Amino acid sequence: MKNFPAFTIYNAAAGAGKTYTLVKNYLTIILDDKSKGKYKQILAVTFTNKAVSEMKQRILNNLCGFSLQVIPKQNEAMFWEIQEDLQFEPDTLKKKSKEILHFLLHNYTSFSVQTIDKFTQSVIKTFAFDLGLSKNFQVELDQQIILEKAVDKLLLEVGKNKLLSKIVVDYAKTKIDDDRSWNIKKSLLEIAKIIFNENDIPYIKELSKHSLQEFGIFQKELFQKKTNNQKKIQDTSGGILSVLEEEGIQNSFNRNSIPKHFQKLHKEFTDTYTAVWKQNIETTDFYTKKADDADKEIIDLLRPKIEAVFNELKFLVHENLILDAILKNLTQMSLIKSINDELELTKKEEQIILISDFNKLIFEQVKNQPTPFIYERLGERYKHFFIDEFQDTSVMQWQNLLPLCDNAVSSLLEDQEKTGTVSIVGDAKQAIYRWRGGKAEQLIELSEKGSPFSNPGKMKIPLNTNYRSCVNIIDFNNAFFENLSSSFSNEIYSNLYFEGSKQNKNKKEGGYVEFSFIDAKNKEEKNILYSEQVMEKIHLAKQNGFDYKDITVLVRKNQESLVVAEYLL
Repeated sequence: MKNFPAFTIYNAAAGAGKTYTLVKNYLTIILDDKSKGKYKQILAVTFTNKAVSEMKQRILNNLCGFSLQVIPKQNEAMFWEIQEDLQFEPDTLKKKSKEILHFLLHNYTSFSVQTIDKFTQSVIKTFAFDLGLSKNFQVELDQQIILEKAVDKLLLEVGKNKLLSKIVVDYAKTKIDDDRSWNIKKSLLEIAKIIFNENDIPYIKELSKHSLQEFGIFQKELFQKKTNNQKKIQDTSGGILSVLEEEGIQNSFNRNSIPKHFQKLHKEFTDTYTAVWKQNIETTDFYTKKADDADKEIIDLLRPKIEAVFNELKFLVHENLILDAILKNLTQMSLIKSINDELELTKKEEQIILISDFNKLIFEQVKNQPTPFIYERLGERYKHFFIDEFQDTSVMQWQNLLPLCDNAVSSLLEDQEKTGTVSIVGDAKQAIYRWRGGKAEQLIELSEKGSPFSNPGKMKIPLNTNYRSCVNIIDFNNAFFENLSSSFSNEIYSNLYFEGSKQNKNKKEGGYVEFSFIDAKNKEEKNILYSEQVMEKIHLAKQNGFDYKDITVLVRKNQESLVVAEYLL
């Protein structure tokens, strides 16, 4: 009988066989059980439908291959590895595989390999009443459609709602001042996208607590603060200028910089403070060598006062810059609040739930409950969890899965003196979903610290061998990441790229990496030079025996792809 630790972390870099490992462990668990329906107690979640399809196909393909009298070559390695782990006779393993495959295909709806969004949707469907949802709610995948409805409703209120009208007009003016698009609906749709960002949910929630009247009051307070600061800047700079004038020492300052600075502030109330002498006021020379000794003495006596006034005004100028930034964004924040209110009203009226709401709905229910009721029934069903691409799992998604996973690893399985299991697979270096709440630091912390579950059993397994790439590619990657590791001041990140990225080679010889750098005078020249280089490399690859189907051209932006494609055509 194969014993898995309660919690296993697989650190799997590119090409390290993570899907192979997941499928093998999945098959080991279901083949090791006495029943044919063990797969019903396993939940495997990943991010994309493509990844779900691949994992399902591999599980079914291997069960099918194991069931045959002569095992296909592509299934041999996994068959013998599982046979050794379970210590089954080969014929016994073949028979068990056939029985499970037959049972699984006849009970396919219980085959729980799905995207994390699909799983969350099933939870919401199951507990719609507990979550206060209508039984007839619909899931809307296209968030843009609902957002446009909310913005249209908001714009219909312009002209009727005096306060809202003023806010929209103020926003339109800022767009014109910034020489931006005059299309107000398009602009509102653009800023409102933040509503769906999981990272910003707490802030949107906080904004919704306040009325437009409160935003207006706050705006007036900020304007008043800014006006008071400007008056203080004018009065204080005027005061120090009067002192310098009374003493008759204006022309004795180095390049007349001190008087000029205060004169500018007296009229304009602002300054960039980029000059070197302004950044080092305590050490800068105030007067010229040719200045009279009497003037030097006066300036030395006044220096503490000049420095104090300089720093006081600098603080006020910077505070006003912050006030300007807040005022500029306050209009946007009030509009986001208004759009969000319309969005919530639209969803309620049409009995719609957006896919972006799933994690938020569950999170609000489970966060303050030690044994969340929302998972009671599901917790009794799933005993083993496989979470793929964990580096892209959002904070909210992981917090929602934690209680369910903890329930599994802390409960004894039927007729066995062992608990369920949780296996996560990921590579922090491949995190790409930070913009939608993904947090690679979660994976790093779980790897470095103890288990987050009440059952402390934990194992960390690095998948170090790259089975996909040729040896030269692996050598390059190892050298590249090792060199990159020294760029991090954070020791954890440095170790991640230095120790955590080294991969063992396979037997695939060859591979080639080349860097070419282009020095272009402008964008037009750069587009031509890049395109020429791409075509040159394609011709070289063809000469070396590769077909067009072996070649991919990757660029950073869509516009760049259009330029290269047009050139190649």
